[in-house]
Amino acid sequence: MVLTGDSQIWMWVPAIADWASRNNWRVEVYAKGSCPPWPDKYQLWFDHSAYPQCAHYQKFTESQINLQRPAVVIAAGLRPVWPRSYCFNCDPKATMGALRDDVQSFARAISTSGARVFFLQPSPTFNAFGSTVRVPPYCLTRETSDIRLCTNTSDDELRDYWWSLAFTPESIPVGTTMIVQNQLLCAKNKCPMVVGSTLVYADQDHVSLQWAEFVSQGFGQILAPLVDKFRHHT
Repeated sequence: MVLTGDSQIWMWVPAIADWASRNNWRVEVYAKGSCPPWPDKYQLWFDHSAYPQCAHYQKFTESQINLQRPAVVIAAGLRPVWPRSYCFNCDPKATMGALRDDVQSFARAISTSGARVFFLQPSPTFNAFGSTVRVPPYCLTRETSDIRLCTNTSDDELRDYWWSLAFTPESIPVGTTMIVQNQLLCAKNKCPMVVGSTLVYADQDHVSLQWAEFVSQGFGQILAPLVDKFRHHT
C-alpha cells in the first residue's frame, strides 16, 4: 500500500500504519508539505513563492508507484496553491474543472501500476473562518471556562470548499474510490475540537497525533472492506 500526498495524508499515517501492521499490509509513504499528489502548472508554496521541489516530488512518486506496482494507492491533498490573480471573479465551473483535470492527470499517470486508487476526502477545515476566533487550539485556550463554546461547529461549515464543489463519491475519476472519513472527526453534524481529554485538531485542518492514534481502529473499519480484496494484486 502506498500513501501519498501533502499533510492531509501525513497526519493520518499513524492511524493507517497501526491498522496495516495488525493486518499484514506493508506501507510506503510519499508525502511532502503543501504539495498535493496531483500536479499543477503553477507549482507554488502556500505563501505563493516558487515551489519547484513539489513537481520533482510528484514525478518521483508517480515513477515509484509505477515501478513498485502496489495493490492500493491512497492519495490525499488539498487543491494546489493558485496565483492570487487566478480566475478572479470567474465562473466556479472553470475553477472546479481545473482541479478535476489535475486529479484526473494523477490517476492517469499511475494507471500503469495497476493499483486500485483511493482518494481520501479532505478533513473538515477551520480555515473557512479566516481568523483564530474558532480555530483550534486557540479557541480552547481562550474559552478555558467552557470549552463547549468550541465544539458546536457544524460539519457543513467545515467542508473543504473546492474539493466539495469539484468532487463527490460519484464524480471522482472513473475506476477510483473516495474514502469519506468525516465520521472520524464529526458526530451528529458537529465537529468538536476536543473529545474527553484528547485534542482532535492540532491546528486549523490537521488532526493531532493523539487523535490519529485514538481512532486507528475506526479508520481500519473504513479501510478494511475497501482494500482487503486487492491484497493479492500482482
